[in-house]
Amino acid sequence: MKKKTKTILKTAVIAAVIAAAAGGFYVKAKKDAEPKYQSVQVQKADIRVDHTFTGTVAAKEKQDVMSAISGVKITEVDVKEGDQVKKGDVIAKLDTSSLDEQIKEKGSTIAQTAASNAMQIKQAQAAYNHLKSNIDDGLDQSIQSAQGSVDSAYASLLSALRAYNNEVSLNNQQLSQTILSAMQGVDTAYNSLRSAALSTQQAKDAQSHARDKADDQDVEFDSFDTDQQIDTAKMNEAQAQTAYDQAVTNYKAAKINEENSLTNLYDQLISAQNSYIQAIDGYNAAVRSNDQQLENDQLSIESAKVNANDTTSQYELENLKKQKDNYVITAPISGEVTKLNAKVGNITDMTNTTSLATITDYSTMKVDIQVGEYDAATLKVGDKVKITVSALKKDYDGTVTHIDREATVSNGVSYFNAEVNFKADETVKGGMSAVVTLTVTDLKKVPSLPAEDIMTADDGTSYIYVLGSDGKTYNRRTIDTGATDGTNTQINKGVKDGETVYYDPASVVSSSSDDSGYDEGDGEDAGYAE
Repeated sequence: MKKKTKTILKTAVIAAVIAAAAGGFYVKAKKDAEPKYQSVQVQKADIRVDHTFTGTVAAKEKQDVMSAISGVKITEVDVKEGDQVKKGDVIAKLDTSSLDEQIKEKGSTIAQTAASNAMQIKQAQAAYNHLKSNIDDGLDQSIQSAQGSVDSAYASLLSALRAYNNEVSLNNQQLSQTILSAMQGVDTAYNSLRSAALSTQQAKDAQSHARDKADDQDVEFDSFDTDQQIDTAKMNEAQAQTAYDQAVTNYKAAKINEENSLTNLYDQLISAQNSYIQAIDGYNAAVRSNDQQLENDQLSIESAKVNANDTTSQYELENLKKQKDNYVITAPISGEVTKLNAKVGNITDMTNTTSLATITDYSTMKVDIQVGEYDAATLKVGDKVKITVSALKKDYDGTVTHIDREATVSNGVSYFNAEVNFKADETVKGGMSAVVTLTVTDLKKVPSLPAEDIMTADDGTSYIYVLGSDGKTYNRRTIDTGATDGTNTQINKGVKDGETVYYDPASVVSSSSDDSGYDEGDGEDAGYAE
């Protein structure tokens, strides 16, 4: 072999030692032995380096068609084996009668509930509006009755007061100071009680007015402040009532000692006052009852509106309707129906493990290959490759789409699983063997030398000889080599295109050895003297 390598050198040395030992002598190369140089010309050549891998063609994508609904009868099958389908095409249909009945019942229930809730809202609103209108217009019977009682009691009170005042004007001088003082105390307490009762009523009226105003403005009414005002007025009224009751008790004690017509009239006046107070309380109670009823009616309206909210029922109905989509089985991908299990009348698998059909997409095929760890260093996703299907003797353009990140080790050898995809025609079938070719070097018309004519020194550098200026001396020259296809090697530096160079086909000893047969001299211009 003409290419000189370290391996060749070591082999030659070992062979020489063995030969010397066997023959009992050692032949040393003579320094003045003349090499047999041969010439070769640097020429432009195409250099192409391919890495090839073998694999089996398979469909890129294959999917089983499954039913999301189990235990349902198949009513229609729209395809047969070998049919070409597109994604979304109907494969089969399932019996929806049970689901349709559920949808019908749910819709009927929603409609009935909506009608009932609407009636409840209408009735509650009518009751509220009727009571509110009667109160605003002064037509409420309970208020009218209570107001009549107040008016009647007030008339009786005025009558008793006039009778009493007339008697007082006639008999005032006849009364003792004790009874007169007690009577004055009762009068004072009564006036205080009436004022306190009026304050209580005013506080309640103010609250009712504020509530109506809030309702008109459709804002929430905060009764905290007005409740405090009413409570304070009620407390003052209770204190005035207590004072009035005590004054009456004092008067009664004084009256025991002195009975006359004036005291009888005064008794009637007190009775009329009590009746009037009770009538006022009755009126206030009627107002409070109406206010409470209005609040109850308003709560009834809100409660009816809440009950009328059928969001959950509507969601359940929509969910049932959406389930109908699952009763139409469609193709998950485009391709050929390569297997069909579905038959009309069959019941879908309860365990949901049996496919109704299998669809295979043959438009894009793949080849799974195993890449050695050194080749994996040059291979990357996206690389363009040539795929040769052996049985068809046809080539296809492909792309590397996947390379494992982790190597698989088998019998101490590491390799990486990779996948190559390509667009196939109808002649390509799954299971065919294929060769994947990756071009790692493709150089056109680059300066080159035959790979076997380039010599290699012990330090790994490449060199050749050139003829000296004297036409007799051969000078060694280091060259920078590039890609090689095993036949030609690219020359990057050291010689020019068309230049004639020389090599020693018989030389097997490293050029750096003392027995190499030439004098290195000085640098790259050093040469061997003939």
